[in-house]
Amino acid sequence: MAENQGADMGDGSTGGAAAPEEPELAPSAMAEAERKYPLPRQKEVKAFYENDNVQQAIAGIIVLNFVMSIVQREIDPFSEGDPRKTVPGNDGANPADHQRYFPVWNVSNLMFNLIFIIELVINLYGRWWHEFWASGWNKFDFLVVAVSVLDMLPFIPLPGPAKLIKMLRAFRVFRLFNRIESMRKIIASIMKAIPGVANAFVIQLIFLCIYAVLSVEFFSFIGCDENSKDYSFALTSRAGGAYLPETGACWGEEYYGTFFRALYTMFQVLTGESWSEAGARPAIAYYSGQNNIVYVYITYLFFYSFILVNQMTLLNVVVAVLMDGMASSGPEDDPDSMDNVLKRVELSLGQLTNDVADLKSIQGTIDSLRQLSV
Repeated sequence: MAENQGADMGDGSTGGAAAPEEPELAPSAMAEAERKYPLPRQKEVKAFYENDNVQQAIAGIIVLNFVMSIVQREIDPFSEGDPRKTVPGNDGANPADHQRYFPVWNVSNLMFNLIFIIELVINLYGRWWHEFWASGWNKFDFLVVAVSVLDMLPFIPLPGPAKLIKMLRAFRVFRLFNRIESMRKIIASIMKAIPGVANAFVIQLIFLCIYAVLSVEFFSFIGCDENSKDYSFALTSRAGGAYLPETGACWGEEYYGTFFRALYTMFQVLTGESWSEAGARPAIAYYSGQNNIVYVYITYLFFYSFILVNQMTLLNVVVAVLMDGMASSGPEDDPDSMDNVLKRVELSLGQLTNDVADLKSIQGTIDSLRQLSV
């Protein structure tokens, strides 16, 4: 028995408390880790960038940049396309010649651009390469920063309409949505609801187009003949007066002369902005002046049905579909939430591995005590 005990004591599994074995990564797991962080200190850079304090600081800088843009447009407004300030031979005006505080705006813009470029480089390095481009927010960040870089290079002038690209700078504040979880969830919910909302919008657009086609037939000629009554309340922007043929325009031509003019007018009716005074009453007054009772009631029915179908029904359907899509979206629809879930699962697995190692150690101790008691 002593020999057996000695043999058992000589066994590594029973010679006292067995040391827990360190879990080793399989070769495939090690290769995966190397593929995930192929650059030097990439993991540390990513951890630094994803730190809550860093993200809050970036969010604060984005807000500050947006506030500066608002202040500049309020106290020192300027537009490159202003024809009053454009020098002959140039595509646009020079802000340095017309802004009172141009050095302040120029320095602040340069400072923010440099900060956002550095932030993008850190993000790109920490999530190199596939992980960075897999995110739609990162693509948007890259586009906005690229536009800012073009704005910083005066020796690369943008020709004509290409200067409109600079207006993308105003959308920098959208980057805030990716850094505030509550906003990110709302955007994710809206994106999930887009397919259903798009179908509702198509139905709404079809009805708008139908009414636009009918309105051209009914109203495009109103006030354009010399015998039309001068309805002075139906002033138009292009004609300069109501029903004045000598100006080359009239109410019917202005509001319903072509399909796209009629479509715009019907959209104005849909929004409720002065639609009765500007879009409906002149037609009613015209047909009343012509003693055409049938078309007076057709006009009533036309606008009654449009308001009931498009404004009170279909517009509410669009809102209802949007709200339903947002309500049906859960945390699993947010990629960033899935990342957090995976991180929690990874931590749980690590804790479970440690618990298993502790259990092995306890089992080894129990086995040793059993051998000693025999």
